[in-house]
Amino acid sequence: MLRSCIALSILSVGAACASNPDAATQSAASGTQAASGAKYQVKNDAPRIAELKNKNLEAGQCGMLLWTVAQGEPIMIFRNVEGRQAEMIIDGAPARLDLVEEEGERRYGVAAEQAYTLEAGTPGETRVKVSASFGTPFEGGVYVEQGVITLRNFFGWERVTPVAGLAGCRA
Repeated sequence: MLRSCIALSILSVGAACASNPDAATQSAASGTQAASGAKYQVKNDAPRIAELKNKNLEAGQCGMLLWTVAQGEPIMIFRNVEGRQAEMIIDGAPARLDLVEEEGERRYGVAAEQAYTLEAGTPGETRVKVSASFGTPFEGGVYVEQGVITLRNFFGWERVTPVAGLAGCRA
């Protein structure tokens, strides 16, 4: 765990990269769409991520948990349990991400390279790519010593966040 904390401290230097990160979300809906409360808005900023509250694997579960550094503290931002779906908080809302592609080395049921989608095919679609480097093993798992989560929305805005964490199974 100390290794992950050290890695997260190093990662905090480049914690998130996006063009114009302080820009607000703006509506691009026409007058009739705005009046009807359209669900999708044109965004002029990359998707934002926040800390997950559910931070553990249940007994018998395998998966991947990833942290980043926010305001000098490690926070968990990604949780993949048993491979097919993942959880994040994106733009302030809980997001269930569906796995669409995986490749590379596999450890404890998860691949080093994973791609997910949220609301596929809609004007609000977000793509999430996880790239991880597995490192030192421990009983029941392996540390993710370095990695990157890239979020890209339908409008082309992208946020790149360095991460560290673990992949493993809880006894």
